Amino acid sequence: MLNERHMKAPPKLAVLLLVALLGNCASAPDSEKPAVSGQAESDFETLQDMLPGAYSNFAWSQQQEVDAPVTDLRIRRLITSGEPVFLFEQELRGQDVYVYDLYWLKRNHRAQRAELYFTRLSKDELPLPMQDTLASAWQRVLPGCVMPIERVGERFEARTDPATCVFENPLQGRTRLLRSLSIGAETLTVRNQVEGPGGRPTGAGGVLVLKKHQVFVGWASIRIEARTEQGEPGEWQLSQVFRTRDDGRVNHLYDQSMTAMDFGLQLARLQRFEGEADYYRLSVINLENGQTQAYQWFEPGSGVLDVNFDWFQAHLEPAGPEDTQP
Repeated sequence: MLNERHMKAPPKLAVLLLVALLGNCASAPDSEKPAVSGQAESDFETLQDMLPGAYSNFAWSQQQEVDAPVTDLRIRRLITSGEPVFLFEQELRGQDVYVYDLYWLKRNHRAQRAELYFTRLSKDELPLPMQDTLASAWQRVLPGCVMPIERVGERFEARTDPATCVFENPLQGRTRLLRSLSIGAETLTVRNQVEGPGGRPTGAGGVLVLKKHQVFVGWASIRIEARTEQGEPGEWQLSQVFRTRDDGRVNHLYDQSMTAMDFGLQLARLQRFEGEADYYRLSVINLENGQTQAYQWFEPGSGVLDVNFDWFQAHLEPAGPEDTQP
């Protein structure tokens, strides 16, 4: 089943665009040819392992002068009997806006390369059995919108050809789509540009620069009693062990009895300047007023994140492979 959590339909305008975009059928790439080369096969295997994960543009939003929306993207590889299929679940954080896309990763034996095919899912398709959903969705893939994949250094680049990625928009007529993905080990850049008749941009596009997030496991402790007259440490309230990502979401803390501790931890992976290494900011948030009570910076490459204030302590470390599923 695809409905692992609550899911919302895209806005009405996006649905109209979706209906137009998904109107044609596609056939699978040629599978009668010999196997792809060793390098192409290696790239195919690397790419299918690199894509899944949890992403967001939180770091970008923090660099803006005004409040900017945060986009979260979760990429999951679906369990299928054939070549890899990925579900892209996109959410506008805090605004209940969701978009769901399917991407098929296929081998083009004739061209000796990997290719991506994509289409969008509707709300009604999410609860259906997976094989039924995939079969129905594949019939809507636009054959002219195939995205050939090229390896450039350590990244993979894929893009449509706007000369062939053409569909009929019920409101704007003949429309072209330029979509590109730039896939790296730690970042994903998604570009969409929609052009109406005459090559005029329709305003439906945009660029998302997304960081791939890491899962951390940790605990925290809050001093609830001052030191005694004899100088002995006062009592501390210890949290449950928790999992959190470095995506800027606030993790609410609960003690050993699952009582709310009225504080949360916010771990964010940020960037001071473009081109420089990322750094971590770990903030203690007062949940009563939403204000930052204290924070601490950590240099790039910091494995363990420890905070040791007089009234608050925390310890976070990267999760093991079994705890890092998006």
